[in-house]
Amino acid sequence: MVTLTRHMLDGWNGEVIDIHPEMMGLTLRIAAKTLFDSEVERDIRDIDHAMNDLITEVASRYRRPIFVPDAIPLPGSRAIRTVERVVSSMIAERRE
Repeated sequence: MVTLTRHMLDGWNGEVIDIHPEMMGLTLRIAAKTLFDSEVERDIRDIDHAMNDLITEVASRYRRPIFVPDAIPLPGSRAIRTVERVVSSMIAERRE
């Protein structure tokens, strides 16, 4: 965790940055390394977008006046498939 955090901080050359995607990327790197001993650099942008879609979907589910079944394709459905693809890839890589 410390190594990954230092690597992230070394890339910040004093400029103003959007901390949200930086921290999401760090969290994903730490989780992938800790859980699967895997590198996920190529998937960070996809996971960031998917997580934002999932958060939006969960929030909108609470505001909807009617129940929408999971079988209805909504942005959250696509996001779940993205997360499943990345995690499945890490598991397959680890099994090899």
